[in-house]
Amino acid sequence: MTTPLKPFTEEQLTSLNDEHLAKIFLESLSSYENKERLFGLLDMLHHYRRFASRLTSEKRRVANNNEADKIFDEVQEQVNTFLYTKGCRMPVRPIPVNRAYLRAKYGTNTGAYDCLLGKIFYADDSTIDELPEILGHEFTHYIQALSGMFSQTTTLFQEGCARGVERQIAELNAKRFDPQEYNTSFLRRHIDEIENTLDIHRRYQEWFSPSLPHTWPFMKHDLGNALFYLAEAKHGKRIYADVLRGDFSSILG
Repeated sequence: MTTPLKPFTEEQLTSLNDEHLAKIFLESLSSYENKERLFGLLDMLHHYRRFASRLTSEKRRVANNNEADKIFDEVQEQVNTFLYTKGCRMPVRPIPVNRAYLRAKYGTNTGAYDCLLGKIFYADDSTIDELPEILGHEFTHYIQALSGMFSQTTTLFQEGCARGVERQIAELNAKRFDPQEYNTSFLRRHIDEIENTLDIHRRYQEWFSPSLPHTWPFMKHDLGNALFYLAEAKHGKRIYADVLRGDFSSILG
């Protein structure tokens, strides 16, 4: 598998904005006849349908505050190990809030990192199986803020990086607890975002114009996830640590 983007110079990369990057990515996908195969979408769907029903009632149980704190401690260690940011820890615990608040305040249903407050919020009905991934994603945003990545890159890069780290946590926990399940809660989100990316691409082609579908600003997670997923397949998992240190060449090269 190869990423469908040509290398950018550092000057070009720093001048990119979300819309410009999204257009380049969508246009480059046009060179691939079988985009579902490019992303391995059919294999993921088969795996999800096979194992989604195997989640136990224990894993579907809502995590209490003590469990959430313990999960967060483990997640911080996992993310630090993966990103080579040893010893980075948040001074405050993540805060459970209802999903209505998350949607109204941050436009998300799962969790959010508020860089102004320096706090992570997560849905108070998050289950045992999905909470590590949610907290890992938001803790990655915290590390991005510390590294200066928030001011250096586009939202697509920030969300793509965080979603990639989230995927590593899903894979790690699947290997630890049940290799066959592959943490199907994450896999469902991943499949949805790849399908959304392909849908955006179809609509972008149909319009025959330089405009993006009007809903695209709400799909930066989708496009960022797809972009980093292809880059990881080509360059390996080190890309996430590289991005935090200002090296973006492997994402667009």
